[in-house]
Amino acid sequence: MTNDTAALMATLLANFRTIRFAPTEECLPRSSTHRDWWRAAKARHADRQAVYDYRARLRKALIAHGHRQFLDRVEIDPDGGWRLHLFVADDAAMHLLGEITEGRCDLGDPASFDPEEFVTTQIEEWRA
Repeated sequence: MTNDTAALMATLLANFRTIRFAPTEECLPRSSTHRDWWRAAKARHADRQAVYDYRARLRKALIAHGHRQFLDRVEIDPDGGWRLHLFVADDAAMHLLGEITEGRCDLGDPASFDPEEFVTTQIEEWRA
């Protein structure tokens, strides 16, 4: 690993933030009937799509402001919601994230993946 790659990896990991999305109430079936299960499944799908749409808007805003070195990952939250993880490569992008997410970014908090492994894999793909 070159010094530049190591520095980029360290910066991305230092600038790791998470945005949490709570599940909507409709995601929890009220009973075990097929109708309630189907309604909950459709609500979960709508919640997932809303998270991916939000991620697309964040990506577009970062790119529009000249920030092209960032990573993101969406993951299911154990509470039934979603987590959007962001790794940005500079302080200006961190400041922009605070603005465009209206302060929703918290410190990185993965539920089921290793951030270092994720960043390493993504950087290797960038370099390939």
